[in-house]
Amino acid sequence: TLEHVSVMGWDACCWSDDALSSKKIYPKYKFPAKSKKWLPRVKSSEDSMRMLVQRVQATHEKTARLFLKKPDTNTLEALAERAAAVESMGKEVQQTVPLSNEVLEKEWWGPWAAGSEHIDMEVQVHLMDKSEAFLPAQHIPTLKGLVDAHLFKSGPIVQSLTQKDALEVDEFALLMKQLKYDQAVHETWQRKCRTIYGAREHAKQEMKLNRRTKAMDTATLFLKKCTKLTLWEPQRPEATVREIMDFRQDNIASKLAITPSGIPSLMVLNWSAPCLVPSPIQYS
Repeated sequence: TLEHVSVMGWDACCWSDDALSSKKIYPKYKFPAKSKKWLPRVKSSEDSMRMLVQRVQATHEKTARLFLKKPDTNTLEALAERAAAVESMGKEVQQTVPLSNEVLEKEWWGPWAAGSEHIDMEVQVHLMDKSEAFLPAQHIPTLKGLVDAHLFKSGPIVQSLTQKDALEVDEFALLMKQLKYDQAVHETWQRKCRTIYGAREHAKQEMKLNRRTKAMDTATLFLKKCTKLTLWEPQRPEATVREIMDFRQDNIASKLAITPSGIPSLMVLNWSAPCLVPSPIQYS
């Protein structure tokens, strides 16, 4: 790591403060798994961290400087889980088949650390399921080939057409799982957006309704407390004036605690229904 940083410089290297502060990339971290059989397979160790560092730095150094980008923390943590699985699966196979560390380092651990995509794909497929019935020597094509080569002494390991077909099937299955996951995330996002937009529209309509109700109540209260409808009678004008003055004194002045002379008055002549008003009153 120091050599990688000293050669490429801190700004151009693959490491960042956030990545190095994540406890998931260091030994003894246990990644979550529902199956108890998978718990030891996804527990990081010093060897898995070494492979993680080698793969990240090798991949970064192969990338053109124009496209160099520090991997984010989530990417490194996912790689750390796969590194733990690669390291533990090789040791798990050694418990049933006496494969040497040299063979596994040459055909399994080393290639993954160097950036092998097909081994990484084989591991990813089974990490997504973490099936209870999973066995590395049977379900990982590369490890199965190593076991067959050891059992039957078949010489150099050559990937058969069956293994290639199995790998293609695994790649397609992984692609379908990723697409279904993306679809589920998109549907969840749409549901959340609909809920948010619906709540916002409901709040807007409720605010408008409350505003209208409050305005109507205020207008009604004003009409009840501060307005008076009366009919002007030319024969008895003093009665109408007295009625208005009493209203100002009893209803408005007493409530506002001011003198009646300080209360302005607005007189409105209603001609909306002149047929209901006698002609002498209209002419006057």
